[in-house]
Amino acid sequence: MSDWIDRARFADGLAVRRNPRNGLVVAEIDFWADPAKRGVDGKHLQGEWAKQAFRGMPEWAIEQEYLRSYSSRKGRKVFDCFDEMVHVRVFQVGEAWTRYLAVDHGIDNPCAALWIAVDPAGDYYCYREHYRRDQTIYQNTIQIVNAMHSEPRPRISWIDPSTQRRMDNARTTLLQEYRKWGLPVIPADNAVEAGLMLLMERMQASLARWSIERDRVHDYLRARGYSLQDCSGLAAQPAVWFSPMVPHLVTEIRHLRHGDDATDREAKGRELREAFTLGADHLIDCLRYVANGRARHLTTGPKMAAPGTVAREIQEAELDIAQGAGIVCE
Repeated sequence: MSDWIDRARFADGLAVRRNPRNGLVVAEIDFWADPAKRGVDGKHLQGEWAKQAFRGMPEWAIEQEYLRSYSSRKGRKVFDCFDEMVHVRVFQVGEAWTRYLAVDHGIDNPCAALWIAVDPAGDYYCYREHYRRDQTIYQNTIQIVNAMHSEPRPRISWIDPSTQRRMDNARTTLLQEYRKWGLPVIPADNAVEAGLMLLMERMQASLARWSIERDRVHDYLRARGYSLQDCSGLAAQPAVWFSPMVPHLVTEIRHLRHGDDATDREAKGRELREAFTLGADHLIDCLRYVANGRARHLTTGPKMAAPGTVAREIQEAELDIAQGAGIVCE
């Protein structure tokens, strides 16, 4: 490019150009400008420093953070660490495991609900889903409640926080309607990027467990500089597993991609959380609600009434899961 100043006058990893609009000189410094971070024969991305720094990072994050490719996320898979042959497995939910429920409201779009159990090690087990379109809140709630009739109640039930808005021409909110028909839900934390990162960390831990079981590093981890010894540390972190009984969730995970607005943050008429990704994500939202809520294994049982009861207003004191408090119905 004509505005670049002769690179030969500068050290490797340092590029200088002149802004043609205002004449200012701009310096762009790559990490390999530091001799201690360089690779052999100019292969800086394969150097020892880069392998350590990039470990566990998705490719788009490496390009964005270290190579100044600020649009690198667009169109790429969100869960590039997901391997259906690893993460989907048959399992039995333990009686002592702590169960959680998350709901993503929808009528024209599907109403999605996801059941997750947490074992003593903190692993998430997604074992049941509800995925229905063109149904009323009453119909969805009854089906969700009936699906739990022969098992322990969920410790906490989260729902899309947008349900706190009032219904058209009504005095109640969507959230209150779900409670009215027997589902004691509370608003979830809808942080999108933070929730996705928490889920990817758990998926990577699952890959590390698989690597240790097979005595060989999974391709995803090997490409990011992991050795079997490194996998031992990663495998100690909480993982996530998916039952064959959650096919819609698995499909969403496989196909979800970063949206056009994921990098420049200009939602173009849509809220950022809706512009951040492309593809169906109703059950993924449910999984995010559980992750953002820091769901974990608890030794005390939930204080829940029988299905079909009406939930009263839930106090903050009842939501302190660290103290073993549960959602109380009356």
